[in-house]
Amino acid sequence: MDLRLTDAERAELGLEGVELGEPVQLERTEVAGALGYAAAALELDDYVEPSGKPAWNRLARELAFRPQVRDALGPAGFDLRVSERQPRLLFVASTANEPVHVDAPGTSPGARAILADPDAPSAVVIDLARARRAVVRLPDGSGVLVDARGNEPAVVRPFRAPALDVRPAERIEAPEWLREWLGATDDTWLRSAVQSALLPGDAWAAANAVGTWARLRRVDPATARASLARMLAGEVDEEEARAARWMQSLAPRQVETLERLALVEIHALADAAETVAEAIDPEDAAWVGTLAELLHRRDELEGVRALLLDAGRGEGIGAALRALDAALEPTVRSLPRSPALAGDERLVRVAQASPGAWWALPAVRP
Repeated sequence: MDLRLTDAERAELGLEGVELGEPVQLERTEVAGALGYAAAALELDDYVEPSGKPAWNRLARELAFRPQVRDALGPAGFDLRVSERQPRLLFVASTANEPVHVDAPGTSPGARAILADPDAPSAVVIDLARARRAVVRLPDGSGVLVDARGNEPAVVRPFRAPALDVRPAERIEAPEWLREWLGATDDTWLRSAVQSALLPGDAWAAANAVGTWARLRRVDPATARASLARMLAGEVDEEEARAARWMQSLAPRQVETLERLALVEIHALADAAETVAEAIDPEDAAWVGTLAELLHRRDELEGVRALLLDAGRGEGIGAALRALDAALEPTVRSLPRSPALAGDERLVRVAQASPGAWWALPAVRP
């Protein structure tokens, strides 16, 4: 099997700049053939309860997963097991019980390729006949590439989190129109939020301020209708386009700086998420305050990510961001309603602007 990856394949898998470890081939299992099992009759969908949750006990009992390589995976921290009854099914779990996230681009359509449980995110089952190539990541960015494209048993290659780029950041100034807006707006909350974002005075501060303005500003109904009419007529709404135009005006090295800083922020949030998840206490004001800061920073990151996408970038942080969300989202969804967060203005605005933003749930949960 040719294990080399083209630049395009690395980009698709989110492995740009990642050094892959030595390949380790999974053991061939002969049990399925010896016992005469009908391989085609088994699908992951057969092991999903009516509630939508995986039937883990029945799956383990009936599919008999045999342990595979473990120590050979070095820093990745994974336990891999191949089903004796259906060799194309691979069980992958974090040895430290950390959440795992799977990216499997190019998955064959049809039946389920990945079996995962949001309430128990430290393990997944992958159908290698449908997901011929998959990347499984831990929150710190390390992981394994599983490659089952050949006729031989699948190969796994571990990798560490990519080293953070510590080159000096390019200087980036906030746009003049944003400073003019600060002096003219009557939206006191957003003015304060943008001013706070600008305080550090660095490149991240400028992008964070613009992203916050673009995502969370409120527009009166008449202005919204006029904006929609212009867009339907094929015209550009200059007010709506301000943030994107500013981002697109930056030099390539400035955009690269923001992408690097976004990765640094993702790693910092992953560390903070571990701290929050270690001692969940919704009754503790200090813990709730730490959670609120974490959720605010996740939204700030979303604003900068949107700007990067406007500049044709941002895909490079996608995999790391998905791993962060996989680690933090289950904790947030499991929390009861918190009176301390119910009136959080930023999170309320996030929920209104982006109903699918899970980090806003504590502010709007009934």
